[in-house]
Amino acid sequence: MSGRALRTATSLDEGLSQVVSLHLYSSPLDHNNNHLVHLTGPLRTLQPLHDPNYRVAVQAVKLKRQVEMYQWVEYSESR
Repeated sequence: MSGRALRTATSLDEGLSQVVSLHLYSSPLDHNNNHLVHLTGPLRTLQPLHDPNYRVAVQAVKLKRQVEMYQWVEYSESR
């Protein structure tokens, strides 16, 4: 393993040994402050996301806009 890969693997192992797994619908507890925590559950939002430029609204947690721009040069000759 290279130096960076070894440091990454060591850091991940350290995190795995210190992580506190929370159960679904757990309430925040003070003794978990400043600790690495892991939890799973449904991800929901109360309000839809919207993009006013395109007049789009979706019930989602992330809205990503991908834009492409093309440019051309036009030449003309007159005789």
